[in-house]
Amino acid sequence: HELVGLSNKLNNEDFLKKAPAHVVEGVKEKHTILVEKEQKLRTNLSRIKEAQE
Repeated sequence: HELVGLSNKLNNEDFLKKAPAHVVEGVKEKHTILVEKEQKLRTNLSRIKEAQE
């Protein structure tokens, strides 16, 4: 759910306009890290499912 919250912040024009640049950058970095982790988890899950077949 953290990923959804970060995505919502990054899609919120008011947040992007009002938040300090370092805060926005921090949210972007955290979002990128979570997206990468999610992709790795999905890849690993697919491999596990394939191995079970």
